[in-house]
This record gives sequence, C-alpha cells and structure tokens, in this order.
Amino acid sequence: MRRHDFSDLFVLLAVAETRSFTTAAEALETSQSNVSHAISRLERRLGQKLVLRGARGVEGLTPLGQRLVEGLGPSLRTVRQVMSDVI
Repeated sequence: MRRHDFSDLFVLLAVAETRSFTTAAEALETSQSNVSHAISRLERRLGQKLVLRGARGVEGLTPLGQRLVEGLGPSLRTVRQVMSDVI
C-alpha cells in the first residue's frame, strides 16, 4: 500500500461521515479539489466507484465504499483519536 493510499482512506472516511466534499475538506483542512482528487485516485486504484455523486453533491456510498468504511472506519477513527490525543 502506498503512503497516499492511506491518507486517501481518511478522506473517504471524512466524506462518508459528512456526506459532503466541501465539509470533508474543511474538517481535513484542505481544499475541496484535494478531496475530490483523493477520492478519484482511490477509485482508480480499486477500479470501482466508491462515492455516489449527484447534482447536489454526495448522495451516498457504493456498496464497496460502504464496505471499506465499515471495515476500516473503526481503525481509522482510532488512529485519528490517538493522533489527536498526542498533539
């Protein structure tokens, strides 16, 4: 797994939690464009869509996106919390 793949998973988690690229970008202190690029990069690497995009923004996650968030989300949240606690 490449280093940016790991950070892209945090972006996916933020998008899943907020249902918004813009709000996820604010939470991650980055731009909406960076969030969009991270999701696209992860989708390219996996060869499947993860986020359902609509005219009004994020409509939800695909089954694969949901599976990733359900499987990796708890671990990613733990990493996020531990980092928060030590900084």
